Amino acid sequence: MTSLYEHVDHIRKLIRDKDWTNGMTPSDYASEEDYDEANTAWAWLSDVLDIEWICYNDKTFKGARLWVALGGPNICVNTMTNEVEGYWLLEPVKLYFGQNNELEDACRELWECT
Repeated sequence: MTSLYEHVDHIRKLIRDKDWTNGMTPSDYASEEDYDEANTAWAWLSDVLDIEWICYNDKTFKGARLWVALGGPNICVNTMTNEVEGYWLLEPVKLYFGQNNELEDACRELWECT
């Protein structure tokens, strides 16, 4: 059984390393173009289960909590703190992934579409 820490750490590494395809390579796709299209933060956002928007009083984008697992454990990516947060039973697990401008820009662009 995989621990909450391992789940959170796996997601942290994907974001930190900008591995938007979760280890897949161009040979796993029908074409190089398909791989390039899938290997973006924007494409990764399409698999997020829910987004909790964080905005300023004037409704400009501040950040987001991107829910990538729900129901046990609950795991989100918090772009305000640059952490992956995991919650299950006892203590939460929070791991810092560092600044990721590509993810931040994709979230901002998505927010502006709403």
